[in-house]
Amino acid sequence: MVGAGVSTIESVPAAIAMVELAEGCPNRCAVLCANLGGDTDTIGAMATAICGALQGIDAFDAQYLTELKRVNPLDMTTYSSAFLRFRLRAEEAS
Repeated sequence: MVGAGVSTIESVPAAIAMVELAEGCPNRCAVLCANLGGDTDTIGAMATAICGALQGIDAFDAQYLTELKRVNPLDMTTYSSAFLRFRLRAEEAS
């Protein structure tokens, strides 16, 4: 049985299960995770990030992105762009 607690042994399998249940749709995944119970923020962050990586930014509902930008002062585009540049440099160096 997969739990939804804060323990990694529960949260990681739960996140993977949510990706599968949502069929990779980040919007559906976010809603499923929000209603899961337990460590919903951790599971939702992992699962929705996986869906986003699989489907791309265009798969997210524009209203969700607008709301996220409104309530979250962090500019995630800056962070993700910096991370991508770092990853590409590391790949080129190897």
